[in-house]
Amino acid sequence: MYWKLRLYSQLVAWALILWASTAGAQQAFCGPTPCVTLGAATVNTLTFNSNSESINNGTDGTFDFTRNNVGVITITCSDDDANATCIYDSGGTGAVGIGSGSTTGVLISTDGSGDGELQLPSDSIGAGELDSESVCGTLLYSSVDPTELGATNDFMSFWDHGGSTTEANEDEFLANDALLTFHSLRCDVDVAPGVGVDAWSIVVRDDGAGTAVTCVIDESATSCTDGSNSAAVAAGSAVNLYVNSNVGGGADPANAALLTCTVCMGP
Repeated sequence: MYWKLRLYSQLVAWALILWASTAGAQQAFCGPTPCVTLGAATVNTLTFNSNSESINNGTDGTFDFTRNNVGVITITCSDDDANATCIYDSGGTGAVGIGSGSTTGVLISTDGSGDGELQLPSDSIGAGELDSESVCGTLLYSSVDPTELGATNDFMSFWDHGGSTTEANEDEFLANDALLTFHSLRCDVDVAPGVGVDAWSIVVRDDGAGTAVTCVIDESATSCTDGSNSAAVAAGSAVNLYVNSNVGGGADPANAALLTCTVCMGP
């Protein structure tokens, strides 16, 4: 009787396996408890019993990884030593995209161990592919005390980081052979000009002419910025900063102050 029951159970198991295979799925029995491996299944949402998190394909061409509470969703790769390299590739010659028009930022984190942590192929980014007003290729600076120069019009050099009252003396910085863009001007003083006196107006100059890149430090203020304007400078142009302390017709600021200005220069 025992061997008949055992044979009957085995036949039932084989029949179930045959039925599952013809239905497009593969089903194996691991001892008394069945373990199931799906070879083919049609679902919109795959939900995991361990935490109720899911992968949703309800929208055509989109796989949405949904967690069961608020927080970050992490996709990792691992092999037998848990140190697998992840490669996200496109189909054929298609592009790999990150983010969308609603993405507020892209965060890249590494272990900070040294150079080469973010690698791009040679010549993969050209000057025309960069937004010159969002990339600060080179940060230029200069520092002077405008009150020490003793004149209404002062000029600051990006070459020796000093200044004088003669623009020709501060024209040593020349743009190179490529068309450059100057933007994101910021100036700081350690002592404000003072209430009731003229402000300090700072302008980026290109070959003796003012550009649209400018900001003003007035009365009790100790800094100014211009993050919206930019100036394209041709090759060979002499670039400096012009400090005007006679913008309103009042008395020049008399407080000794160190004025430091920085500006971004990029392609």
